[in-house]
Amino acid sequence: MPFQVDTRDASMTTERRSLAAQQLWERCPDSTSVPLHHATLGDLGDGLFAGAVRPALGEHDRMRLRGCLEDATLDRAHLMVAGIGIGDAGARDDRGMTTET
Repeated sequence: MPFQVDTRDASMTTERRSLAAQQLWERCPDSTSVPLHHATLGDLGDGLFAGAVRPALGEHDRMRLRGCLEDATLDRAHLMVAGIGIGDAGARDDRGMTTET
């Protein structure tokens, strides 16, 4: 689930933006009907982050997680979800090669 961290403080450092993203991501573990025990967050650069949830969420839980993320705020920062991707990034083909679906 890619999202952009929007800040009201143009002087916010990359490290602080990353910390804000992590804190906002961690505010929504109870927003879905299944626990988000295997939810990770990656920094894609330029204020863009990608959250991954395994196993994949159903449509209703994706909508609830998106709403939670977009409603969450910190002092001078909030998230804007850029889109939702569904797939199994860890799938392997018959040759043992990792594929993305």
